[in-house]
Amino acid sequence: MLLQVSTSLLSFHNTFGQCLASSLKNYVVRVKKLRRWHLVDSLTKAFIKGFMVMKLRNIKSLLLIKTLIKVIKTLRELSSKESLEYFREGVKEAWKLSMIASSWGHPGASSWRNNRAYIMCIGLTVKWIYQLLGIGDGR
Repeated sequence: MLLQVSTSLLSFHNTFGQCLASSLKNYVVRVKKLRRWHLVDSLTKAFIKGFMVMKLRNIKSLLLIKTLIKVIKTLRELSSKESLEYFREGVKEAWKLSMIASSWGHPGASSWRNNRAYIMCIGLTVKWIYQLLGIGDGR
Protein backbone atom coordinates (compact mmCIF):
# COMPACT_ATOMS: atom_id res chain seq x y z
CA MET A 1 0.00 0.00 0.00
CA LEU A 2 2.75 2.46 0.97
CA LEU A 3 4.73 1.51 -2.14
CA GLN A 4 1.67 2.13 -4.31
CA VAL A 5 1.10 5.58 -2.77
CA SER A 6 4.75 6.57 -3.19
CA THR A 7 4.72 5.32 -6.80
CA SER A 8 1.60 7.30 -7.62
CA LEU A 9 3.05 10.39 -5.91
CA LEU A 10 6.26 10.02 -7.92
CA SER A 11 4.19 9.64 -11.09
CA PHE A 12 2.30 12.81 -10.20
CA HIS A 13 5.57 14.71 -9.65
CA ASN A 14 6.88 13.51 -13.02
CA THR A 15 3.71 14.51 -14.89
CA PHE A 16 3.44 17.82 -13.04
CA GLY A 17 7.12 18.54 -13.65
CA GLN A 18 6.78 17.89 -17.38
CA CYS A 19 3.71 20.12 -17.49
CA LEU A 20 5.62 22.90 -15.71
CA ALA A 21 8.58 22.53 -18.07
CA SER A 22 6.42 22.81 -21.16
CA SER A 23 4.53 25.73 -19.63
CA LEU A 24 7.83 27.48 -18.90
CA LYS A 25 8.94 27.03 -22.49
CA ASN A 26 5.64 28.42 -23.79
CA TYR A 27 5.80 31.49 -21.57
CA VAL A 28 9.43 32.18 -22.50
CA VAL A 29 8.46 32.12 -26.17
CA ARG A 30 5.45 34.34 -25.50
CA VAL A 31 7.48 36.91 -23.55
CA LYS A 32 10.15 36.97 -26.25
CA LYS A 33 7.54 37.43 -28.99
CA LEU A 34 6.05 40.34 -27.07
CA ARG A 35 9.56 41.84 -26.85
CA ARG A 36 9.42 42.01 -23.07
CA TRP A 37 12.36 39.69 -22.40
CA HIS A 38 14.48 42.67 -21.32
CA LEU A 39 12.13 43.13 -18.34
CA VAL A 40 13.03 39.70 -16.93
CA ASP A 41 15.71 39.98 -14.25
CA SER A 42 19.10 38.37 -14.83
CA LEU A 43 18.74 35.76 -12.07
CA THR A 44 15.48 34.51 -13.56
CA LYS A 45 17.03 34.41 -17.03
CA ALA A 46 19.95 32.38 -15.66
CA PHE A 47 17.57 29.95 -13.94
CA ILE A 48 15.55 29.51 -17.14
CA LYS A 49 18.66 28.96 -19.22
CA GLY A 50 20.03 26.42 -16.74
CA PHE A 51 16.71 24.59 -16.55
CA MET A 52 16.38 24.44 -20.34
CA VAL A 53 19.94 23.10 -20.71
CA MET A 54 19.37 20.33 -18.15
CA LYS A 55 16.32 18.92 -19.99
CA LEU A 56 14.97 17.11 -16.95
CA ARG A 57 12.59 14.23 -17.56
CA ASN A 58 11.25 14.09 -14.05
CA ILE A 59 11.40 16.57 -11.21
CA LYS A 60 11.55 15.22 -7.68
CA SER A 61 12.58 18.35 -5.79
CA LEU A 62 9.73 20.28 -4.25
CA LEU A 63 11.95 23.37 -4.06
CA LEU A 64 12.61 23.19 -7.81
CA ILE A 65 8.89 22.87 -8.50
CA LYS A 66 8.14 25.90 -6.31
CA THR A 67 10.82 27.92 -8.10
CA LEU A 68 9.44 26.89 -11.50
CA ILE A 69 5.97 28.00 -10.47
CA LYS A 70 7.30 31.36 -9.27
CA VAL A 71 9.18 31.92 -12.55
CA ILE A 72 6.14 30.93 -14.62
CA LYS A 73 3.97 33.38 -12.66
CA THR A 74 6.50 36.15 -13.31
CA LEU A 75 6.56 35.41 -17.04
CA ARG A 76 2.78 35.14 -17.16
CA GLU A 77 2.42 38.60 -15.62
CA LEU A 78 4.86 40.04 -18.14
CA SER A 79 3.09 38.45 -21.07
CA SER A 80 -0.48 39.36 -20.15
CA LYS A 81 -0.32 42.64 -18.23
CA GLU A 82 -0.13 44.93 -21.22
CA SER A 83 -2.68 43.09 -23.34
CA LEU A 84 -5.15 43.13 -20.44
CA GLU A 85 -4.80 46.91 -20.19
CA TYR A 86 -5.42 47.24 -23.94
CA PHE A 87 -8.47 45.02 -23.65
CA ARG A 88 -9.97 47.00 -20.75
CA GLU A 89 -9.47 50.31 -22.50
CA GLY A 90 -10.70 48.83 -25.79
CA VAL A 91 -13.95 47.57 -24.24
CA LYS A 92 -14.77 51.04 -22.88
CA GLU A 93 -14.06 52.77 -26.17
CA ALA A 94 -15.71 50.07 -28.32
CA TRP A 95 -18.94 50.48 -26.36
CA LYS A 96 -18.81 54.26 -26.74
CA LEU A 97 -18.05 54.10 -30.46
CA SER A 98 -20.70 51.47 -31.15
CA MET A 99 -23.32 53.54 -29.32
CA ILE A 100 -22.37 56.60 -31.36
CA ALA A 101 -22.52 54.62 -34.61
CA SER A 102 -25.86 53.08 -33.60
CA SER A 103 -27.30 56.52 -32.91
CA TRP A 104 -26.19 57.54 -36.40
CA GLY A 105 -28.10 54.58 -37.82
CA HIS A 106 -25.33 52.03 -38.53
CA PRO A 107 -27.06 48.61 -38.54
CA GLY A 108 -24.08 46.46 -37.47
CA ALA A 109 -22.59 48.77 -34.86
CA SER A 110 -23.88 46.78 -31.88
CA SER A 111 -21.84 43.75 -32.97
CA TRP A 112 -18.62 45.76 -32.54
CA ARG A 113 -18.99 45.46 -28.77
CA ASN A 114 -18.30 41.71 -28.90
CA ASN A 115 -15.61 41.70 -31.59
CA ARG A 116 -12.31 40.90 -29.81
CA ALA A 117 -10.14 42.04 -32.71
CA TYR A 118 -11.95 45.37 -32.88
CA ILE A 119 -11.66 45.81 -29.10
CA MET A 120 -7.90 45.14 -29.13
CA CYS A 121 -7.43 47.46 -32.11
CA ILE A 122 -9.31 50.26 -30.35
CA GLY A 123 -7.37 49.64 -27.13
CA LEU A 124 -4.02 49.78 -28.94
CA THR A 125 -5.07 52.92 -30.79
CA VAL A 126 -6.15 54.68 -27.60
CA LYS A 127 -2.91 53.75 -25.81
CA TRP A 128 -0.90 54.93 -28.81
CA ILE A 129 -2.75 58.26 -28.87
CA TYR A 130 -2.15 58.69 -25.13
CA GLN A 131 1.58 58.10 -25.65
CA LEU A 132 1.66 60.40 -28.64
CA LEU A 133 0.01 63.23 -26.73
CA GLY A 134 2.01 62.52 -23.58
CA ILE A 135 -1.07 61.98 -21.47
CA GLY A 136 0.37 58.97 -19.64
CA ASP A 137 -0.60 55.34 -19.18
CA GLY A 138 -4.30 55.86 -19.45
CA ARG A 139 -7.17 57.69 -17.93
